[in-house]
Amino acid sequence: MTGAAQSIILCEGVYDRAFWKGWLTRLGCTKQQRDPFGNEVKGHFGFDTPTGRFVRVVPCFGKNKLLPLIELELKGRTTKPIEWFIANLDSDAAHDDDGTARRGRVQSVLERFHRQGAVREVGSHQYALEDGTKLGIALWEAQDRAHPELPAKQTLERLVCAAMRSAFPARATAVESWLAQRPEPEASGCSPRHEKAFAWSYMAGWYAERGCDEFYQAVWADDAVVHALEPRLRHAGVWQLVEALVASDGGPPAPTRASPPAS
Repeated sequence: MTGAAQSIILCEGVYDRAFWKGWLTRLGCTKQQRDPFGNEVKGHFGFDTPTGRFVRVVPCFGKNKLLPLIELELKGRTTKPIEWFIANLDSDAAHDDDGTARRGRVQSVLERFHRQGAVREVGSHQYALEDGTKLGIALWEAQDRAHPELPAKQTLERLVCAAMRSAFPARATAVESWLAQRPEPEASGCSPRHEKAFAWSYMAGWYAERGCDEFYQAVWADDAVVHALEPRLRHAGVWQLVEALVASDGGPPAPTRASPPAS
């Protein structure tokens, strides 16, 4: 279909996908079952932005699978044009990283981008290919100092837990106390202070009836948590990237969505 295009967000897993769903929904995006090319959206989440752009959120089930998919997805733009392409990963750096681990994560993505041709930097973690395809790198992290109430590794879990701690300090204290008082926390072979131990404690304590997937969507429905998320996401450059993704750029009107194929 002439003029049809999509934007793609590759993320590590289904909980990242849920977090994106909550964020995009808060920004006024509406879920779609078909993409601009007339194909059903399966296993991914599809959204129309308020400005008429189509955004596809793709869970890759691990960073080791995400990196090779960057090339595969970008090569597909010859038949299905891509306006924005965003690679989203956990930073995975320690809270006190001097920047080395973070730079390494960014470089691992940039190396994949460069295999598609010359790449120029146009903003904080924003780039462009020669054909105009816009690229972004979104790393989950929180600049908060080390604290017993927070996971140590820079991940989506640390970002959300840091926002929860800022919005609801008493909950953070309760979570840390519960984790510290558990009998035999390593009995099942898990790290007693794993980042997921913190995140799922918030889910079980205050979102149990919604479940794990909806927990990551629900954080975007709470103004106090969103108020705490924004400065952390701005510090990482991700908030600005998403603003660019959903904003109108004054280009031509978005194409009409393709009709479902005749049965």
